Amino acid sequence: MHICTFKAQTHTTAQALWTLWTQSKHWPAWDTNLQEVTLDGAFKQGGTGTLVYQDGTRRTFTVIKLQVLESLVICISYARGTEVLVKRDLRQEGEVLHFEQDVTLSGTFLTKMMMGGHREILRDAARQQMQRTLDLLEGQRKPVGESSAYASTRQVGH
Repeated sequence: MHICTFKAQTHTTAQALWTLWTQSKHWPAWDTNLQEVTLDGAFKQGGTGTLVYQDGTRRTFTVIKLQVLESLVICISYARGTEVLVKRDLRQEGEVLHFEQDVTLSGTFLTKMMMGGHREILRDAARQQMQRTLDLLEGQRKPVGESSAYASTRQVGH
């Protein structure tokens, strides 16, 4: 079940965004629901780890696709036998970096139907992640361990 796709663009380098996406220490800076991320080795295709959320919930994830400086897909265990697939793509065109995040809930027909009420929760989380990522890239927010006010009024587009 497709949940959402958000797109954004900014004036930065592909490497700056790639660093935010692939260095797990930065993940809580753009996903405020996360408390901690641990990797079981290197961040690479087939790599695994654990997401610890602010409410104490733990979910495992697997990097199922990784094309350096182009795209990645992460599969996160969710609830009732479902998984959330998060696909992130980026494309540099001159000084403009275009990027998008696509979120899909996978599972059996019945489990996806049972989880239909989570659609808005997942969409809102994805929107917030994209907005915070954009703010980090544009210097309106500082990475983990650095303080800064959150003052962005721009919106990420569908």
